[in-house]
Amino acid sequence: MSGGNGEGSLFGRVPRPPTYPERRRRQPVRLGERPRRILRAIAEVVAPARDLGFDPGAAAIDFVEGYLPYIPPPLARAFPLGLRAIDWAALFVLGRPARASRLPRAVRAEVFRRLARSRLQPLRELWHAVRGMVAMGIYSRPEVHAAIGYAPQPFIDERVRLRRERFGAPEPW
Repeated sequence: MSGGNGEGSLFGRVPRPPTYPERRRRQPVRLGERPRRILRAIAEVVAPARDLGFDPGAAAIDFVEGYLPYIPPPLARAFPLGLRAIDWAALFVLGRPARASRLPRAVRAEVFRRLARSRLQPLRELWHAVRGMVAMGIYSRPEVHAAIGYAPQPFIDERVRLRRERFGAPEPW
């Protein structure tokens, strides 16, 4: 039994998957109209309430559709069902038949705030996962950084400089 490459191990040589660019880059998944509408409604609430110079709903949809091929296939197939659960959760939160995607923004924000603190753990975790994906699609854009005054690069550069002064070597990574 030797080395980390799998040769001579108890189970023989472990084949490594190919690392061709075609394997690394996957085609985006095209969501249906209803999941897109729900994502737009979530993005409206998650995005900063100011003019960003782009449509946050479209940015969230593009990000999610590009991200879905990289998660386990059963989760990717269940994603639209999770969005529908979030949409219909307004029924339980408000106590009346309503879809969150069709509510006014302020009421929708309250529904989502309550979902984030729900006693039902699966629903709460579902909301946090979807909200996180939508937020990544919106807040990763330079336009949002400028709109909210977020400029991480000067801070990062300063930290690197201080570490180099203190430890005298480049970053370990």
